Amino acid sequence: MTKSKPIMVPVIVHKDASGDYSITKIKDLKFNKKDDKIPGDWVYAITFRIQNPHPANFVFASDEDGFWVQDAAKGCPTKYQPHPSFVYDGTSADGLELYVTNRDPSCQQLKYTLNLVDADGVRKPISLDPIMNNQNGGASFWEANSVAIIGAVGGLFAIAGLAALISFWRDTADD
Repeated sequence: MTKSKPIMVPVIVHKDASGDYSITKIKDLKFNKKDDKIPGDWVYAITFRIQNPHPANFVFASDEDGFWVQDAAKGCPTKYQPHPSFVYDGTSADGLELYVTNRDPSCQQLKYTLNLVDADGVRKPISLDPIMNNQNGGASFWEANSVAIIGAVGGLFAIAGLAALISFWRDTADD
């Protein structure tokens, strides 16, 4: 059985000034197994949990319609399409929780959409499309280039030292 790191993401529904309901922006989700100190073969078990204001009664849309994901270069997803990094694991019996497994196999920017529907059928559905950042399988600019940068700086110091030494020898040879 694959081990997982649980991640809880609150999905806060609020009523805006016009009286419509919307979802408070969720901070961008970042997944980095090195930063999270978990082995590379682990997965992330994500639980999105709806927090409704009274009298709202929003739940996650059924089946895969509750969670759509795709590569960020394609823009925000507008329908369900399977993605190799994610497994939709269903919703809780009350519809307030949605479960997704993120395998996080490679470095990739992703966009996802959460779709909520009114369990009473009174209010219109609402969606939110934040960003997800899988950081494994790749490295940041500094991680990938730190050895080269340190080597280049060291090389500059070596050249400057050699130039100073040659200048010193010339000055002492003229005496």
